[in-house]
Amino acid sequence: MNQFSKYTIEERVRWGDVDAARIIFYGAYIRFFEFAETELFRAVGLPYGRMFDELDVWLPRAHLECDFRRAAELDDLLEVSVYVGRVGTKS
Repeated sequence: MNQFSKYTIEERVRWGDVDAARIIFYGAYIRFFEFAETELFRAVGLPYGRMFDELDVWLPRAHLECDFRRAAELDDLLEVSVYVGRVGTKS
């Protein structure tokens, strides 16, 4: 996987992600993005524990983008894709 390859996970919407109408809270999407990011780095041999503790690398977010086709609901299977868009030397 090169630095610009897209990495995709599938994850279900759980009870804690939804309101009484069983529709996802918009803020919950960010948690799914984090799941995908975590798995992307794990797939290339850099689990968070190693990056933070051994390499002193932190992951500031400069941009987050989401295309909504419809509101996700309880038990929907979401496909979440992430990629590294740029690797810098100072940030």
